[in-house]
Amino acid sequence: MLIELLFGIAISGMVLAQICLIWYYASRSFVAQMNYVDMDQISQRTLDTLTREIRQTKALTFYTTNKVVFRDADDLPLTYEFVDRQLKRTEQRRHLQTSGGALEV
Repeated sequence: MLIELLFGIAISGMVLAQICLIWYYASRSFVAQMNYVDMDQISQRTLDTLTREIRQTKALTFYTTNKVVFRDADDLPLTYEFVDRQLKRTEQRRHLQTSGGALEV
């Protein structure tokens, strides 16, 4: 009687351990998929913004393998540069002089 009880507890323990392992790996897979979804949404928004801004420029004035410079609607440079695995955007603003100082436009 005692041996059957020990075998039952051992088998139940192994089944419970397998269920816990399956739950653990399923949770990790779910989290990884959610991270991919977040990255996909962020990259889609970035591409939409980049495409919209480039389409609104007048001309491409300079380019290299990691940098492009456009002339925007105000004839100011709009620069995209790939540095340290990141896309950097820089633009110049026009300043209007007022009696109180400079005003960005």
